[in-house]
Amino acid sequence: MKQIKKINYLFICMLFGLMTVMPGYAQDATESAPAVTEAHMGVGAMIEKAVLGILAICALLVVVILIEKFMFWMKTNGNSKKLSTILTPVIEGGDIEQLTSACKDSDAPLAKVITPILTIGQPLRPDQSLLLLRNNVHEAADGQKKFLSILATLAGTAPFIGLFGTVMGILETFSAIGDSGFSNPAAISAGISSALVATAAGLAVAIPAVMFYNYYVRKANQSLDHAERKATEILILFGRM
Repeated sequence: MKQIKKINYLFICMLFGLMTVMPGYAQDATESAPAVTEAHMGVGAMIEKAVLGILAICALLVVVILIEKFMFWMKTNGNSKKLSTILTPVIEGGDIEQLTSACKDSDAPLAKVITPILTIGQPLRPDQSLLLLRNNVHEAADGQKKFLSILATLAGTAPFIGLFGTVMGILETFSAIGDSGFSNPAAISAGISSALVATAAGLAVAIPAVMFYNYYVRKANQSLDHAERKATEILILFGRM
């Protein structure tokens, strides 16, 4: 867990650093080509700036989601450990009322999965218990995978947003060069370099988003699988399945 915490902080620092450095780098690259600057301040230049602004917002959203998921799993892991400690003697004692009470008072995934079955007045048929258990798992999954669809969307669209900014910047650069007849290689490379900043920014947003999306999806699936298996064992032990 400590390693994941360090990785979270590392990527957050990287994203904030890139949000700060990228616009300045683009400005420096543009200033190095004064002959193209005036012509370049057209629609393409505005689109480049808009793209960098959008990517900055995307980066901020990624950071917020990562912080939310980190705090969520810190709380979830703590609740799971606490419930496990409480349930060990309860299961050994075979007291279903204490089991129900302990699960009602917990927000752990296992408690959310098993509590609706325990609170039913009479035992269900095995097929009914299994169906209800799986429905509870799906409901618990909604909470554990909250905001991950947004993270996946950001991971998928950020590179294309950056690429769009780059393409528009390059088109505007060559259009300005063609209109003015300017053919300085340094100016051309500076304009292209400035345009490529958008692609780099898009990748900087997408890479950590993809990595943490896969990590948190896998973590949620593992947590739910463990909760389902443990709930099944408890229900069988107490004759509720």
